[in-house]
Amino acid sequence: MYIGQASKDVLKWPRPPSPPVVKLEVRVDAEYGMPSTHAMAATAIPFSFLLASMNRYKYPCELGLLLALAICALVSLSRIYTGMHTVLDVLCGVAITALLVAASYPFWDVVETFQMENRFAPVLTLSLAFLLSIYYPELDHWSTARGDTTNIVSAGGGAALATWINHQWSLIPEPVSAPPYEMPSLSTGLIGRMCARFAIGIVIVFIARYLIKSAALTLVCWLAGVSPRDQEARKLLRVEVPYKYITYSCLGVVGLAGCPAVHRYLSL
Repeated sequence: MYIGQASKDVLKWPRPPSPPVVKLEVRVDAEYGMPSTHAMAATAIPFSFLLASMNRYKYPCELGLLLALAICALVSLSRIYTGMHTVLDVLCGVAITALLVAASYPFWDVVETFQMENRFAPVLTLSLAFLLSIYYPELDHWSTARGDTTNIVSAGGGAALATWINHQWSLIPEPVSAPPYEMPSLSTGLIGRMCARFAIGIVIVFIARYLIKSAALTLVCWLAGVSPRDQEARKLLRVEVPYKYITYSCLGVVGLAGCPAVHRYLSL
């Protein structure tokens, strides 16, 4: 996602002109178009999930592949339909991500082991996320690109920290047998627990986001000497990046360490 977002502000390729396209989305219209980061995410997430799970759980890999292809195709086509990207933007986004996933796949286990076991991993990961956000390519006009990128890499840093915490403090129970594992059959009880976990997790994350964002924004604005109510001040580099970094780093920890701890406490 960082590579995709930064590439937009380096290449500076405009989005499709309107007319002839009809733009159905306006929030990110100020961003440049090449490559489509929605297409990148829609390629990275389902196919990474497929690669990570196909040897861990027993399920038809063909079905998983079809589902991953469907998600990728639907999201990618939606970006063309909404008038936000050209076909070339989408194809480049898919191709870049396919290369990144293929190149990184052999090292996933090494990276995961480092994240869980190395005592310097949290410092390195969080520092890298902050430096990437601070040194994001300079914008020729303000857009949501830098802020959204900070959200993404900060949440990733927080998630890596949560992974380290879960392993170091033995918060995640070790499996009693070796993979591959049988997939549990769907039942009313299982679906109920899934819905309960989801609902509780969403509530925790939303409350945590409100509290952390309010505190982080107030602190950063006080240090920067601006008012937290000033919408233009929030766009300043010294305000936008630090408060979003603090907020979403903490949310990464809340989502991957805090919520599972609550679920275990509630026997969910």
